[in-house]
Amino acid sequence: MSLKKEKRPALSRSVQNQLGQRLQSFYDSLALGETPVPERFIEIINQLDQVELDQEQMGRERRKQHS
Repeated sequence: MSLKKEKRPALSRSVQNQLGQRLQSFYDSLALGETPVPERFIEIINQLDQVELDQEQMGRERRKQHS
């Protein structure tokens, strides 16, 4: 089964530009501290941090077992 590639983007250039401008504005307001970071973003970051810590711990335990 082959997947067809779209020849045109799903969103028009105008919509892409508007989304880009809004995302840039939102990012700028976060970076300047004008807008608080959404709680859901913080939860996701914390989950990713925990996964990374767990992987590091597993790696250390494996190295200990093979030493």
